[in-house]
Amino acid sequence: MKRKTNFSSHVITMFIGLLSSVGDWPILLAVRRGLTQVLPLILVGAFALLLLNLPFPQIKTVLDAVAGENWYNLCQIIQQGSFGIASLAFLISISLAYAQQRGDVLAGYRVNTTATTVVCLSAYFVVAVPLNGSIPPGFFSLGGGLPIAFCVAVTSAPLFLFLMDHSLLTKYLESVGSDPEVNNALAAIPSGFATIFLFGIVRILMENAGWGDLHHQAQNFFGSPFKDAGNSLATGVGYVGLSQFLWFFGVHGPNLLFGVEQDILRVASQANIDAAIHGTEPIFILTKQFIDSFVHLGGSGSTLSLLLAIFLKSREKNIRRLAVISLLPALFNVNEVILFGLPLVLNPIYAIPFMLAPVIQTLVAYAATALHWVPMTVNNVHWTSPILLGGFAATGSVAGALLQLVCLGIGTLVYLPFVTLSNSLYARRFDKEIKGLGIAAESTSTSPSGRKCIDLPGQTGLFARVLAADLGRALDRDDQIFLVYQPQVDVDLGRIVGAEALLRWKHPTHGLIPPHITVALAEDTHLISDLGMRVLSDACMHHSVLLNQGETDQILSVNLSAQQFEDEFLVEKVVEILRKTGVKTNMLKVEVTESMVLTPDVKTISILKRLREMGVRVAIDDFGMGHTSLRYLKEFPVDTVKIDRSLTLESLDGINDHIVTSIVSLCEALGVQIIVEGVETEEQLERFREHRCSFFQGYFFSKPISGEAYVELVRGQVK
Repeated sequence: MKRKTNFSSHVITMFIGLLSSVGDWPILLAVRRGLTQVLPLILVGAFALLLLNLPFPQIKTVLDAVAGENWYNLCQIIQQGSFGIASLAFLISISLAYAQQRGDVLAGYRVNTTATTVVCLSAYFVVAVPLNGSIPPGFFSLGGGLPIAFCVAVTSAPLFLFLMDHSLLTKYLESVGSDPEVNNALAAIPSGFATIFLFGIVRILMENAGWGDLHHQAQNFFGSPFKDAGNSLATGVGYVGLSQFLWFFGVHGPNLLFGVEQDILRVASQANIDAAIHGTEPIFILTKQFIDSFVHLGGSGSTLSLLLAIFLKSREKNIRRLAVISLLPALFNVNEVILFGLPLVLNPIYAIPFMLAPVIQTLVAYAATALHWVPMTVNNVHWTSPILLGGFAATGSVAGALLQLVCLGIGTLVYLPFVTLSNSLYARRFDKEIKGLGIAAESTSTSPSGRKCIDLPGQTGLFARVLAADLGRALDRDDQIFLVYQPQVDVDLGRIVGAEALLRWKHPTHGLIPPHITVALAEDTHLISDLGMRVLSDACMHHSVLLNQGETDQILSVNLSAQQFEDEFLVEKVVEILRKTGVKTNMLKVEVTESMVLTPDVKTISILKRLREMGVRVAIDDFGMGHTSLRYLKEFPVDTVKIDRSLTLESLDGINDHIVTSIVSLCEALGVQIIVEGVETEEQLERFREHRCSFFQGYFFSKPISGEAYVELVRGQVK
């Protein structure tokens, strides 16, 4: 049994890894991001479509009485301006997202996002627009040019950037001393010309093959398997399965299979209605009302089932919010919001349930009707009729409404495992991006604009920009940014002498974000001053509690970023916070990084000297990462050196001990205090005790704790 369980776990892990790899393909990431960016257009179009197709005549009568025809005309205009141009919107958004995602340097030039989008747009018109220039109504709509727009976007953008990276003519077009943007535009000429020219050749080949009207050709191709099909279960399963398959690729399945609907489903519907009128038994199970009532719950793909599964299992807050937004349209079987907002289109995670759930629902509903548990559909019901009402109206029976609930539950059960799988993939992707941001945040390299994280290419850069925006909002709240304190101990006295205030950011979706990433994002977005002052203020407020209880000898250590020293009013801000909280200057210790010592700046040193003259102490954090900084200690205004945790590890060649000996000897000569960071074991403690160190900080003594716990720890120590 254990071996079978391990095998199953291994298979699931491999499946998750495969989906993760496929989902991380640059073009699929661009498609998902591009579709999401057009969500406002899809949302307003969906509500306009819903109002135009309300299943309740009474509401239409009220709207007519209040606004006349204006409300209807307004909805038509909005639908034309949203769904009517969706193909163009998706094409532009996907090509732009792909170019932004690449974000790297091609042939010595930054990816030109504008040129990429323009070239893709041109390629689309070259391939799609009729040769006579006459564009028929609905040509750019969701059901019109969307399939071609998808195909062009996912091929023309990669082709253009590939050619740009390998063009032999690019270097000949640049001009020394010119505006970089002009040079970037010139560099795009050869690859842009080649891309559009190649799509022009494709168009000529299509015309010669008689494929001028691709939509008509596609209707004939996909409708051909059903030409001689009868009204049977096989026809229903084939129609539903193929329709879902097409929808997965962004193609309006029912539109391409319109012949099946017209010649089989609607004919059967009318025959059943006529039979009911004449008092005879209906004979067709498979009708348009059957599909609309029991399969398209929430729209194609039974997306109402997906929404229910999301509410039950999803841990992604953005997805849950999208589900809430999608719920009202989905109740009336308008599913474009979830279809293009999640998105379901080209989403490998939901490919299986998106196609499988409607097929299973078809089988179940067909069996229930064939067994006479549910009457056949005998009434015309508008496709926007909500669940329960639609099933009851179509069959004239409560059993129809109950069958809808059963189908909804079955669809939900099909989607649930994949929502759970989405949670796992989301967590894996988050870990991957956090790891990438962590490496960038700790690196000394920056983009040309001086930023570490938010200019990174690809998904990591996108994730950094999302987090940076969230950090800005978090600073305006009181429930995300908080501090913990790690006590500092004098082992000679056997008591706590202070604590370092450590920043924590608990993101509402992603949980705790590593502090060095938070700081790097704040520096990238010039929020570091606000964040630094927030940390200092909160730390001093907590420390004032100790003051009020008579603990006046505890030293509060707070980190300052190098970027904060660019603020000419830094000293004044520190003084104001100390004044408001009542913390004395000699109780505050500001910590700066060793890199600031290695590259001392006149302005920084001036600010630190002013703080020291006021009584504020200065510490160098992570000292020893580059021990060449020893020679700067004499000039740098410093009271304390914190030996980096990397030196607490005993090296095989003893080099770490030699470095520590040098640091201790120099600090003793200069009268500088030493605090050893990262002490986790008694062996480490004893080794540094042999080096005459007395002050320590690390998990051996205490992990970082809340402000309240720190106060209690200080109050409870033996004096």
